[in-house]
Amino acid sequence: MLYPVPRSRSLRAVIMTGLCAALCAGASACAGDAPPVAASSAPDTTDTGPADAPVQQDTSSGPAACESDAACASALGELTSCAVARCDLFSGQCVIANRPDGLGCDDGDSCTSNDFCQSGTCVGGVSVSCDDGNVCTEDSCVPGNGCTYEPREGDCDDGDPCTAADHCDGSACISTKPTTCDDANVCTTDTCQPVVGCVYSPNEGSPCDDADACTQSSSCSASGACVGESPVDCDDGNPCTKNTCDPASGCLSSLTESPCDDGDACTDEDVCSQGTCAGSTLDCDDEDPCTIDECVVDVGCTHTAFEGPCDDGEVCTENDTCGVEGLCTGEDVDCEDGNPCTFTTCDLVVGCTITELIGAACEDGDLCTVFDECGEGAVCISGPAPTCDDGNVCTNDTCDSAVGCVFTTHEDPCNDGNPCTENETCQDGFCAGSPASCDDENPCTTDTCGILTGCAHTPNTEDCDDGSACTANDLCDEGSCQGEPIDCADGNACTDDTCDNALGCQNPVLANDSPCEDGDLCTLNETCQGGTCSWTGATLSCEDGDDCTMDLCDPQVGCSFPSEPSCLPPTAWPVINELDYTQPGADTSDFIELLIVGEGTAIMDLYAVELVDGANQQLYDLIYLDQSAEHLVPGDRILIGPPSIANSGLEGVYGIVVLGDFLANGDGDGDAIRITRNGEELIDTVSYHGVVSGYNEGEGHIGADSSLLAEPTALGRCEDGQDTDDNAGDFTSMPPSPGETNICSD
Repeated sequence: MLYPVPRSRSLRAVIMTGLCAALCAGASACAGDAPPVAASSAPDTTDTGPADAPVQQDTSSGPAACESDAACASALGELTSCAVARCDLFSGQCVIANRPDGLGCDDGDSCTSNDFCQSGTCVGGVSVSCDDGNVCTEDSCVPGNGCTYEPREGDCDDGDPCTAADHCDGSACISTKPTTCDDANVCTTDTCQPVVGCVYSPNEGSPCDDADACTQSSSCSASGACVGESPVDCDDGNPCTKNTCDPASGCLSSLTESPCDDGDACTDEDVCSQGTCAGSTLDCDDEDPCTIDECVVDVGCTHTAFEGPCDDGEVCTENDTCGVEGLCTGEDVDCEDGNPCTFTTCDLVVGCTITELIGAACEDGDLCTVFDECGEGAVCISGPAPTCDDGNVCTNDTCDSAVGCVFTTHEDPCNDGNPCTENETCQDGFCAGSPASCDDENPCTTDTCGILTGCAHTPNTEDCDDGSACTANDLCDEGSCQGEPIDCADGNACTDDTCDNALGCQNPVLANDSPCEDGDLCTLNETCQGGTCSWTGATLSCEDGDDCTMDLCDPQVGCSFPSEPSCLPPTAWPVINELDYTQPGADTSDFIELLIVGEGTAIMDLYAVELVDGANQQLYDLIYLDQSAEHLVPGDRILIGPPSIANSGLEGVYGIVVLGDFLANGDGDGDAIRITRNGEELIDTVSYHGVVSGYNEGEGHIGADSSLLAEPTALGRCEDGQDTDDNAGDFTSMPPSPGETNICSD
């Protein structure tokens, strides 16, 4: 918490005195007898910055000085509801000033309501509604007289569903005949009830006629319908007739030509003809030579198998016989001719066929030819000699027709293609050599050899020695040995601490009278004497010329200026208690709630609220708090916002009307609000949506409001007035409660 301190005169007096002095410096009008003009007591607090509202010039006569606003009110007589009498402190004359914009008034028009002041004029609010809810009157509003209701003619509705032909007669809606409810349904009882109108009650179970020849009886259902029961059976038992029922004429029967079943197992394709079902004789031949086919009455076709020689009719089989299953089967004919240059198959029509495979691979019996292929006449033709290179430099490669390629070893010099070997020779068919050396004599590289890359020198992080006495903890780094510089400071301000790469630390004593620092922030002009830093007697002056501070010096800290307790008298002051800078929808309900804390009485013309743009840390509005009241006590609240919020009517709550979306929404770098006393002393400050440097208490900001939530939210202290100099800890998100105790969640 930042505590207020006394001041000699009000903030507004200081500002107006400076302004008048600046204007009078270059204008002769200040020395004359020009009529006084009043400064507004209710500056405009829209987002464009504070500005005084226009005023009216005092029309009273005579140079007599006024004494108070009350005396001016008596002297000027009755004023409009949007004007107020004021005693100008500079000229001593009575002036007429505009009341704050948004304040309630009466414009004298009986056809408007919720009138409000705007630039000193009472402006009509919303139009009065004259609707009397009677359709038989013409409703209007006449200025000076108010609402009028004239009778009219025409159709209307008397609200009774059991009447018809309703019309206006004078100012009343009347009816001349009842509503007809007959639905021509024998299954309902028809009545009319005054509230619901026509009612059709089902006569469930009552007999009726559904006019359907295909039902044997009918009765009324629970839904009021006539429902048929027990369908008529029209089946005549003949499969060659189609039986139907017509609701008008009853059962009908017509001949069909559809498939049917005559009951004879030795006929098939039974079909209706002239009302009779008949079929053709069944063919039992299964075309199987290994069965005896016949038709048995009541059973149908039978196929009895037998065993013995047969012919399956296939030219690609031989030795055909009937098996126990009644099937005629044979053995496959062998068409293979043993020639690799022919392809033999059996054709189901002509039998065995032979096809020459010209160009196909074959084997001529010589292992020193490759890619032999078939030529015309189904002959295998020899191909070219094979390549007998085995890729081994330690063999002599030849070919033998009987065994093929032959690889004979030798012991000549060779190259194994491995960069990690040297002096290679052939041994037992392999090329081998001794390992090659990759040592680069650098202890900070790991030396290896790869078959593909050869020697490699990879930097390591091993311990090493860089040869310097001025380093310690030497380690390999990126292929070189590097150490950490050693600290040669001996703690004596009167020695020159250096290091020699060969000898190590050197600490020669400085000459007498050399300047030095003894580590005491409260001493000045120390010098070296015989290798020791000595104080000459000069001390640091911490005098700040302020009677309300104690001037102290600490050897470790230096000057400090704690406040004198006598300069902090008990008093009361305002703190920022709750704010809402953005709302869902139109965003026109911004507000700031201030709470008076401390003890005693707070003089409000000492205080002002400053609104700070976080992007450039410049003020974009200034609101004087004496617009609310002259004096407030702890527990009182001030609401700054539109009329619907500021003019709350709550006990102990005082309003300052500000129209529109007057709080910046904190986008980007965040924004800030602070309270000042005497125009320069900071009493309280918060930043929101982001930390604004120099305008927040603690490390964080109070939080961020959102217009995207389903319910409106605000940012407030939890609990009321709690101030620990930590914005992030004191404030939390909560439902808006302007003028009332903050609603803190558990």
